[in-house]
Amino acid sequence: MTANDIQIAGKHYKTGYQPWDFMHDMELGYFEGNIIKYTQRHRTKAGAADLDKAAHYAQKWIELFEEGRKFQNILAKLCNPHITPSQDYWKGTEKVKTAVERFTLINALEPLEYSVISGVVYASDVRDGYAVLDLLRELRRAAYPNG
Repeated sequence: MTANDIQIAGKHYKTGYQPWDFMHDMELGYFEGNIIKYTQRHRTKAGAADLDKAAHYAQKWIELFEEGRKFQNILAKLCNPHITPSQDYWKGTEKVKTAVERFTLINALEPLEYSVISGVVYASDVRDGYAVLDLLRELRRAAYPNG
């Protein structure tokens, strides 16, 4: 039995591609991972509260970038903005695209959820962080219009 076979309290992660596997594959940091986790599970666990948590993590993520912290994702590690992207970078972008599409399909994500996930994964500067926060707010309004 593997860790993926065990679910503590609930069934919200019983998919073929769990958030923690996706986070590992994309080499995401703590804040990025939590934004993805809460976005992925909001329809099957805590609803609007999960999107509020995702937005809260996004706010902290943005604050850290404004203080000079670097974005943590696989593409940031592969790309040096001062040189032409290497072959590893282009292989990395294909890996990311495939993983994001797979995570989206297996978890039956809606278009706005996909936009949040891909926004986190492809983020490269603080403007991307603000775009993710805006998407989370839009998703919250669309998914839970009465509160």
